[in-house]
Amino acid sequence: MATKGTEYKSFDLPGAEYYTLAGLQVPSAVLLRNMTVSELRHFAKIGNLDFFMDKILDACIGGEPFDHDLLLIGDRIYLFYMIRALTMGGDYAFEIPCEGCGINMKASADLFKLPIKPYNPEFGYPLKVHLPKSDKDVEFTLMNRKMEKAMEAQISKVATQLPGSEPNEPVYRIAQLVTSISGLTPMEIRDFVASMHYLDWKVLD
Repeated sequence: MATKGTEYKSFDLPGAEYYTLAGLQVPSAVLLRNMTVSELRHFAKIGNLDFFMDKILDACIGGEPFDHDLLLIGDRIYLFYMIRALTMGGDYAFEIPCEGCGINMKASADLFKLPIKPYNPEFGYPLKVHLPKSDKDVEFTLMNRKMEKAMEAQISKVATQLPGSEPNEPVYRIAQLVTSISGLTPMEIRDFVASMHYLDWKVLD
């Protein structure tokens, strides 16, 4: 919980242009603070990674209130790492496996200096791509936490009511993000995605 005198730092959201084009009420920059010791100890007990991130973002985002579930998944991850940097310092140590010998090599990076690629407004909204194998045009959106929660709830509901019949999660996610495919009705889109050629799948995955 933030206390009097808590310092916040502003971070530009990589997906800012996307929110504008999509008409979503998300600011272009977000104020963040570090986690407190008590928050670190409390959040460390949370086993579910998505819920863990939900709680951290809700606690550490300041400024004018907005629906944090509207944040794109990529922006959530970005903000999570910035909170980590504010809390523990920007230096982030990790290991990279050598493709030749398999030995892990130690490396480090400054989280505050990571290259960020913002959403290009020329991509428009929804995004449009052409599938090379099926020769079809596709329009799709990007995943945010609100959509993710709805999908998780639906998959869980199906799993409870009809065990063993829950949809393939990657296929289900892609099908939910696709808004149109040339020549197909909404009812046909999911079947098309499920049987999609690998070369087309790679374009959307």
